[in-house]
Amino acid sequence: MAETAKGGPFTEIVESDIFINCIYLTSKIPSFVDEESLKSPNRKLSVVCDVSCDTTNPNNPIPIYNVNTVCTSTFIYS
Repeated sequence: MAETAKGGPFTEIVESDIFINCIYLTSKIPSFVDEESLKSPNRKLSVVCDVSCDTTNPNNPIPIYNVNTVCTSTFIYS
C-alpha cells in the first residue's frame, strides 16, 4: 500500500489516539511504533489494541511491551 510503503515507525500512529493492530505477520517488517517514536511531543496515542499479539515473535512490529493480556488482566499500564 502506498501509505505504508516507506516503512515505519509511523508518525501517523503516534499522532492518533488509538492504534488497532491486526496483521498476519509472515516476515520481518519495520516497526510500526517504537519506544523512540513514543517520545514525540505530538504524541496522542494512549491505547494500543494488538489483536495480532506478536509479543513473542522476534519480528514483532510493536516492540513497546513484552507481555500479553488475558481475560483476568486485560490492561497493561505504562
